[in-house]
Amino acid sequence: MLTDDDMNAINDIGGEFAPAPQGIDENFEFDSSDIDEKELDTSGILDQEGWYHFEVTKVDLHLGLLDEDGKENTPHINVTCKSLNSVRGQSPAGSVLWHKIYVGAKGGGPPKQGSIDSMFRFGVGVGLMKWVKKQNPDGTEKAVLVLASTGSTKVPPAVWKTIVGAQFVAQVQKEKQQEGSNYKPQFKIPMGKAYRPDHPDVSHVQKNVEALEAIGIKVSTTAPTATEQKAKAAYKTATDTAGPSSPAGKAEAPAQKRELQTAAAGDSFDMDSL
Repeated sequence: MLTDDDMNAINDIGGEFAPAPQGIDENFEFDSSDIDEKELDTSGILDQEGWYHFEVTKVDLHLGLLDEDGKENTPHINVTCKSLNSVRGQSPAGSVLWHKIYVGAKGGGPPKQGSIDSMFRFGVGVGLMKWVKKQNPDGTEKAVLVLASTGSTKVPPAVWKTIVGAQFVAQVQKEKQQEGSNYKPQFKIPMGKAYRPDHPDVSHVQKNVEALEAIGIKVSTTAPTATEQKAKAAYKTATDTAGPSSPAGKAEAPAQKRELQTAAAGDSFDMDSL
């Protein structure tokens, strides 16, 4: 909820879109001269569930506490994803999905833990991050999540602009709506779960082979049988449920709380304690 001081500050900024104290004058005019036809076209929006092969075409940082309309904003990164392949029963190639990565909470606080985990999952899937093995002082090894380009565990929001052109595979699902809602249903990538196109868990997904070859990735064009897919899914479910194993004779240490900072273009998320 914006306070009176917040609204006064917005009014003081001025400009043609700043609301006047008495409201908007009936003679106020909006300028349509710079509007592109594609901006108003909704025919290319992804609106079917399924597995998709995507390319990242644009990344926008929305890190302020107020949006362009002066309303409270949850700091986030907006990733524009374009479908690269047409599959029967799904939205066609060229369809666009917007994926949001939340890097803060309303009011400037740290994001929820689920948002951080979702961000890291997506980062691995698009190739921005990767797991590496590092040795602990006692000689055991630990998997550490780092930026693929630098090996650093510090992840500033601005680094997400480097993923433009990256390709990935993800399952898209329709978000549940409240009963009686008049809003158009939203389609999202649950929990930010994205995969590299050559990941074995998405070998069953149809992909744009030419697009992959353009970035140096070769994948098999032979889809696994239904039996193979069921076996793969069963194995993945079993391993995900069991979780990572601990070294023999050693109890697994409790997870340390991740270090979080409020979102700003220069701030970073620390992955050292993952």
